[in-house]
Amino acid sequence: FEVCKKLKSNDKTKQIGIIFLTDQYKKEEHIVQGLKVGGDDYILKPYSTAELLARIEVLYRLKKLQSELLESEKLKTLIHLAGAAAHEVYQPLSVVLCNLEYVLEKKKGILGPDITGALEDAYLSGKKIAEIIEKLKDIKFYETSEYSGNTKIIDIDASTQNQGMNNEE
Repeated sequence: FEVCKKLKSNDKTKQIGIIFLTDQYKKEEHIVQGLKVGGDDYILKPYSTAELLARIEVLYRLKKLQSELLESEKLKTLIHLAGAAAHEVYQPLSVVLCNLEYVLEKKKGILGPDITGALEDAYLSGKKIAEIIEKLKDIKFYETSEYSGNTKIIDIDASTQNQGMNNEE
């Protein structure tokens, strides 16, 4: 019971599945105590190897489903965060773009070619940022691509084109 408590209290080992083996004598007391300290299942002695393997398989499936559910919840959170961030960034970006467009229309001849060119580059870059933000607001699923080394990043273009897929790797 102490080993189980220690394993379940450590972040690195708390996901390890634990099946208690207990004998017929005091079975209810041991079963309850084992489950209370973090055990995932129990088997009464004497046990069959087939039953033990079947319970291990069930425990494995449950742990895998828990992991998938956690990843799904993380994805939902990230998608909501991306949408919120896109909304918050888009508002001030709109002001910047409007002001750049105004200056380019009204003062183009006065500013000279260097400043005008710099303002046009800033405007085009701002428009590109606005396009990315629009795509971020539409992401419901994601696809990843290789970035550098073993790092993967979300491919925004592929994610907005393939809305029915979720390629977690």
